[in-house]
Amino acid sequence: MNETLILAIIAVAAAVLLLGMPFWLFGKRKNAVCVPAPVPGEEHRPATAEEITVLRKMVTDLFSGPVVNDGDRRCVREAIALWQPGTSFAKLMQNLVAELEIMPSVDRYQLYDYLREMRDSLEEIAEMRGLDRKMAENTRICRIGNACFLAALKEANF
Repeated sequence: MNETLILAIIAVAAAVLLLGMPFWLFGKRKNAVCVPAPVPGEEHRPATAEEITVLRKMVTDLFSGPVVNDGDRRCVREAIALWQPGTSFAKLMQNLVAELEIMPSVDRYQLYDYLREMRDSLEEIAEMRGLDRKMAENTRICRIGNACFLAALKEANF
């Protein structure tokens, strides 16, 4: 009885190990990609509708915490809802910073901390191997948006 139980546990553990084993031990996935390095000047390229959708999600996540109060959070959502395809990443973030400058509840220090943490996290994700195409593309877009946001804040002496 004990031997059967032990063998069953070993079999289950082996199955979990084999099925849950990272793909890099057995070779690359077919659709696995790496995040491309940012291209200089890419922040001035017009953003597509898909890229703006990713940037909106990034900004919404950034301001979902205690960086601003609920009223100003609504103003941020309204500001990013006006973003149009064809506008450069840099211009989108400059417009957002212009909106933030008139909001009294923005915690500037916490905003900078969140942006730096986001930048570090995005760099870690970018170094990972084997990301699917969507994750790699979204990481690339967020890296550009984050860099543009930090540059716009610095430019505005925010």
